[in-house]
Amino acid sequence: MVVSQVQNFITEHSLFTKNELVIIAISGGKDSVSLAHALKELDFEMMLAHCNFNLRGHESDGDEAFVRELANDFDCEIVVKHFETNLLNEPGESIQMTARRLRYGWFEELLKEYPQAVLATAHSANDNTETLIYNLTKGTGIKGLRGIAPKLNGLVRPLLSCTSEDILAYLGENQFAYREDSSNDSDKYARNFIRRHVVPKLKEINPSLHQTMANNARHFNDYAAFSYEAIEQIKDDFSQEDSSEIIIDLTGLKKIDGYRSVLIEWLGEYGFNPT
Repeated sequence: MVVSQVQNFITEHSLFTKNELVIIAISGGKDSVSLAHALKELDFEMMLAHCNFNLRGHESDGDEAFVRELANDFDCEIVVKHFETNLLNEPGESIQMTARRLRYGWFEELLKEYPQAVLATAHSANDNTETLIYNLTKGTGIKGLRGIAPKLNGLVRPLLSCTSEDILAYLGENQFAYREDSSNDSDKYARNFIRRHVVPKLKEINPSLHQTMANNARHFNDYAAFSYEAIEQIKDDFSQEDSSEIIIDLTGLKKIDGYRSVLIEWLGEYGFNPT
């Protein structure tokens, strides 16, 4: 089921073709391993890319060894990047955000090194749901309601239509091994708490929660495209800009219905948020 879902999603969103190299961001966990097996089965040219953040001692080294063995089984190239993540942590930045910054920075480097490639991350339907809930909980504008984009700046997410249940069934049916990340069991991380406690409760209300959230994200994407066009026109009508400053005509702007939402999206471009 996962293989056909991945193929259909690739086709629906024109993610990539058989003529392109697919660099798979692989941790060794269930999602990235299932994506690698599915793309292998679909006969795409692929390369594995693994980050070792050196945060979990022997467990991190075990993940790397597992992924290297998988690349050997697939007879495909693998690139591994080591980070001394704790030493690269910036003031006020959580270690998870540091790892994310380092990971996506490396992805950008890989896409420059392989300009004819795409880089596939293994975000699933569950990740999309958790992202939407997290963004709503923390406070967000339209941008945070659009969910995880299937394709953006060379990054593709072929697994977005698959739930964790789909993925575990696929791995189990085929007896594909994968690594467990012990940090996923800790509730000190907000997304873990959402996944372990919030989502199950919401699924009691709506068993099709992940599909509903995916539909919501599509609707918000359509709305965002329309809204951003309107906001650009409003910016032209109610601001003046030179090389050093932007002057906004708040008196005129306040005459527009919903001006607060416009202002949130507008100022969000400069790092401001409604809180």
